[in-house]
Amino acid sequence: MALSRRTLMQAGLSAAGASVLPGRAWAQASETPTLVIVNLPGGLHSLGAQADSFIPKNVFGCTATNSRDLGNGVVIDRATFGQLDDATLTKLCNLGVWHGISAHDLAQHALFIDGRSKSLPLQLAHAMGGQSPVACALLGRSLAGRHEPIGAASLQRVSDAGGVLAALGASPGGEFVPQRAPALAGLRASVRMSAPTLAKNQRSLSSLTGGLTGVVRALAAPPVAVDWPSIAQAYGLSAGSTLVSGFASQFATAELLIHAGTSVVIISAGGPGCTLGWDTHGDPDGACARAGFNDVLLPSLKVFLQRTLAMQGHNVVTALVGDFTRAVGGEHASMLVASAWGKHLRAGSTGGFTIGGAYNSYTPTNGQRPGVQQLWAFFAAAAGVSSSPFGANPHPFA
Repeated sequence: MALSRRTLMQAGLSAAGASVLPGRAWAQASETPTLVIVNLPGGLHSLGAQADSFIPKNVFGCTATNSRDLGNGVVIDRATFGQLDDATLTKLCNLGVWHGISAHDLAQHALFIDGRSKSLPLQLAHAMGGQSPVACALLGRSLAGRHEPIGAASLQRVSDAGGVLAALGASPGGEFVPQRAPALAGLRASVRMSAPTLAKNQRSLSSLTGGLTGVVRALAAPPVAVDWPSIAQAYGLSAGSTLVSGFASQFATAELLIHAGTSVVIISAGGPGCTLGWDTHGDPDGACARAGFNDVLLPSLKVFLQRTLAMQGHNVVTALVGDFTRAVGGEHASMLVASAWGKHLRAGSTGGFTIGGAYNSYTPTNGQRPGVQQLWAFFAAAAGVSSSPFGANPHPFA
């Protein structure tokens, strides 16, 4: 089918546009790195990843019999993380993050914006480089804070995988989209005509400029052979289903973006019906937290981890984050336990924590208190970034 200028602009800019960055500087020279962050607004309950910290007081239903010790400090809840296959669990890292915040909005802001008001994911995308038409992508809910472009790196929301497929030269049915040359010529003409307006409004139109640059680069490059029907089928979707809505479509689109060479993908979605988002108050036995993980997140996450850990030519690091974990009684703790998987990671944990009986009473058992900056330093190291945009990585698992 022929792509009109308007169709290309809608598909490319709303869904596929992004920045074109300098050359990569990463250690695994034969692999393309991608960091996929699964953000759970409301809180990431650590009963699944750090079950041993709750066992002494039988908090949230965690006991010695329903947990599993994987070694090297990693103790998981059998009913949640324990449903992942053994190959996936051997690549699990649990990372304590003591940010000292117990308010939702402030915690979400701290996870993605640093003390200089700069976007953490864009700093990493800029350091990773790459030539993908979608360099830093958001699937789902908006992130806290203002994510100003850093260099040529901008954050682009992807609401429909069809736009990405069109930019790459593929359709949902797996056939290459014809007439790329005329579409490219038309878009380049549009860029020339829009140049004065874009130059006068560099800040407010930065996302548009990045999108235009990305789509032009994608159309100028040879088509990328992507088997979208196979990807969609793996997550229980039809080949014609490209709308990004819910975890199945988000993970499928994330996998598509990996093949497109995307550096950073952020998935942000709501939680189970028994709670508001992932904010599991009034859940003393952890039933709601377990239901949310198993019913809402696990089916798609399990498929995604199995497929990405086995990918050839790609180094995919997947991480779960959230505002904070739960304190005794279900309140907000002032820390969280992030979990990460990657083919080059070594299983391990920063150590458990000791819980008291009051609000915000978590204490790390090893005395170390790595914060958000250290978490992103780990992400950079896991992605093989040779520079240190976030300082030294204190975690020995990457």
